[in-house]
Amino acid sequence: GGGGTNIVDGGGDMYDNGNIIQVYSGSWSAPLPYTRQCGGGMTGAGVGDVRYFTCKAAAGVWVAGFHSPSASIGGFEVTGNLGADGHGTASGRTHVGGGVGLRAWGHSKAVSGSSKPSVNHLVVVRSAGWTNSWSSHTDSDAHTVRAGSGSPVAELLYVLWAGAGGRFYTAQDFEAVLAIAVSASFTTTTTTTTTTTTPTTTTTTATTAPAVLLSTCRTRSDPRLERRFQFLFRARPAPHGTRCLFGVTPKDEGSHCVMDDGRYGSFGWCYTQADRSEWGSCSESCPLEGSAEVLARRVELLTERVQAALKRLNMTKCLPIGAK
Repeated sequence: GGGGTNIVDGGGDMYDNGNIIQVYSGSWSAPLPYTRQCGGGMTGAGVGDVRYFTCKAAAGVWVAGFHSPSASIGGFEVTGNLGADGHGTASGRTHVGGGVGLRAWGHSKAVSGSSKPSVNHLVVVRSAGWTNSWSSHTDSDAHTVRAGSGSPVAELLYVLWAGAGGRFYTAQDFEAVLAIAVSASFTTTTTTTTTTTTPTTTTTTATTAPAVLLSTCRTRSDPRLERRFQFLFRARPAPHGTRCLFGVTPKDEGSHCVMDDGRYGSFGWCYTQADRSEWGSCSESCPLEGSAEVLARRVELLTERVQAALKRLNMTKCLPIGAK
């Protein structure tokens, strides 16, 4: 998982040259090289405006993330061969997770039950109607997720992990990882939770982070969009040049303008008052969710939270996925 376009073995004969990934945007990309961009940044996928990163995390977690400003991602595919060589079983299903405004669908595939490490995929999108197909042969890593009757998306996330001794993970296990992946990759909470444990009690205290003004990010005037936003959300338009206030809505992740597919401005929109009474279309100087700094925080937070989820699910015996 450290370089190249495939995992040769992965440890314990998990693979026989597998985890070859491709993305669809008008056409399929070539097999994508592993970028090892755990610290931020993205690389062009060679199709449409799709950019991506891969990150080999500790504790057997490997992640790939894709972003398309035009929301043109219509599919994702994994191919290659596995070390199970016909032993064990292949299974898959579609899971639904997230919450209000953050609904997401996780399409899973698992090869488990052999003496080799189990191979577990979860492909996450924020659109219903996508199809999930996989090979029933346990020597094949084939797994394809397509838009089908659903809509192409701006973001797609792929999480891979291994299970020692062919371990089988339940639907509930996959859904727990889905919940963590959604919260880490599609929104970032502005609430810090501190837990203090005594011999008899556990106390949880939540502290909400303050909203942040970014002096370089200011609104621009767009009367047509302002009327639309005011009608839909009952918020007044901010004067031209008003500073954006981040951390007001989970969608801005405390650091960038909200794109919403460009419906409220080519560079997204932001609130300018903490009570959500005023908003504005963002100008060219504002950060978007695809910026290197934002992506770096996402990747770091995602890997931390997925690893935490695996630990809570007693997946601490996951094998490290090899570098080749």
